[in-house]
Amino acid sequence: MIEAEQIIGEVDQSKSPQLQLVEYLNLSDKYKQKSQTLKSYLAAEKALKIAQELNDQDKIQQSLILLGFNSFLMSDYQKSLGYFQQIIQSDQYPHYTASADEGIGMVLLKLNQKQKALQYFQTALEIREKSGKMKSIQQIYNNIANCYRSLGDYKKSEDYLSKSLEIATSRNDETVTAIILNNLGELYREQNKYDQALDYYRKAYALHEKLNESSKASKPLFNIGLVLKDLSELQQAEQKILQAYQIFDQTGQKLSKMSAAEALAEIMERNQNFEKSTYFLKIAQELQKEIFDENKSIQIGEMTAKYELEIKKKQDLINNLKNVKLAKAQQTITEQNQELEKKNQELIEIAKAKDNILRIVSHDLKNTIGSIITLTQMIFMNENIDPQLKESLEMINHYVDRALILIEDIMELNRIEMPDFKLNLTDENIILLLNDFARDFSQLARKKNIAFQYSTQIEQAMCKIDLNRFWQIFQNLLSNAIKFTHKDGKIELKAKLTDIQSKQYLEISISDNGIGISEEVIDQIFDKFTPARRPGTEGEPTTGLGLSIVKKLVEAHQGLIDVQSEVDSGTTFIISFPTI
Repeated sequence: MIEAEQIIGEVDQSKSPQLQLVEYLNLSDKYKQKSQTLKSYLAAEKALKIAQELNDQDKIQQSLILLGFNSFLMSDYQKSLGYFQQIIQSDQYPHYTASADEGIGMVLLKLNQKQKALQYFQTALEIREKSGKMKSIQQIYNNIANCYRSLGDYKKSEDYLSKSLEIATSRNDETVTAIILNNLGELYREQNKYDQALDYYRKAYALHEKLNESSKASKPLFNIGLVLKDLSELQQAEQKILQAYQIFDQTGQKLSKMSAAEALAEIMERNQNFEKSTYFLKIAQELQKEIFDENKSIQIGEMTAKYELEIKKKQDLINNLKNVKLAKAQQTITEQNQELEKKNQELIEIAKAKDNILRIVSHDLKNTIGSIITLTQMIFMNENIDPQLKESLEMINHYVDRALILIEDIMELNRIEMPDFKLNLTDENIILLLNDFARDFSQLARKKNIAFQYSTQIEQAMCKIDLNRFWQIFQNLLSNAIKFTHKDGKIELKAKLTDIQSKQYLEISISDNGIGISEEVIDQIFDKFTPARRPGTEGEPTTGLGLSIVKKLVEAHQGLIDVQSEVDSGTTFIISFPTI
């Protein structure tokens, strides 16, 4: 909101909250005196917020008074009553309570609830009289007089105006004295007591003229003209009203100028001067339209401002609720994180315990298996060994070898799954490594008469890898390709650069035309002790852990792995590593 930004801009935000509070209150009062109601309201609203944060009860009451009267001036009577009621309920400071009672009386009078308004004015008067502040008492006398006047009780209205006049005179406040004299003139004019009305109007006019208050003097001057018009003294009436009309025009008092134009049009019509009557009537109509448009514009502006204020308040409320929910959520997250950290620590301890157990078990198993191997070798050294016993010993050696492989795989997988597992990363040109792999594994493939083909169109692809683990990945995959491919089969190793989600990867594929993997178990191919494990084409043993190790090592490199296979047609593993 532009007005709100302007208000904030007029107060130095680097000052302490206490000083900002005083400045906002002074700003609100200044704008109220200038009849810039919306700006006064916004400054008071800002002051109230700071006062509440500081718990400054005096300034809270002062802010509420300003908000109440500004809301009244913006015709937001419900909100005005709300602010005044807060002050009365607090009842901490009598002078603010009196102002609130007076404000409620003004609202009720506007709402045509005259008797209730009078009660609040009387309550305010009782408090003011105890304080002895004559200026405040005099203002309430005026309000009570207006209330009685609207009720048609002119005698009581005159009594209170006379009391008000007495105070203004004793205080030597000639401007206020002139205003009260004009009010007395209006009171008598309503009763058709024109002589008394003229007397008061002329006294009011004379005082304003004495004080060089031409703008204020125009009102009793105009009223003199109206009385003369009522008395059919049209020439004098025209002179006075025309004089007032010119002052209204010069000082920008459009509403008063319109009333004067209407009165002049009536006088001209009664004098049979229809041309001038039409002229002033046209001016009055134009002013009426202009005032109507301005009022509508002001009302629209005020309504827009109110709407924006309400939206802002609701948004602030929503933000506060969000902050509360966020704080609770953060507290919950913190508690959950602490619980997760505790559980994670427990899991780490369990993992370490498991690792220790596996180390002990594997060590003992290796020792036991080592003893078995030693014994079988000693028996093999006997030249007169029974052929059937020799065959049994060969079977024992075969199963011992499988047991050793299984122990190594279990230990390796356990090491990779430990929380403190880390890679020893270096920058490497993967193409050079693949060249070495192709040379070594093509020799192994030839033992089964398998054709091994390696192809790539690139000379360099730099990646961050752990050399030993990288070798482990491809030793496992290429060994499997040879293991599960029949004699006279074919294996292809390919490498190319590709983009995955706007990031460059080196894609390496290993394809064979071997026995393949069935659809039923392919989704479990990377699980520990997968049911997809089976012996090679020549009975080569497997533990069911190799591919699980491969997947974890690839992912540790921030890489990706996928498999495509068809029974009796072959399998393709695709591994992708991010380049640097």
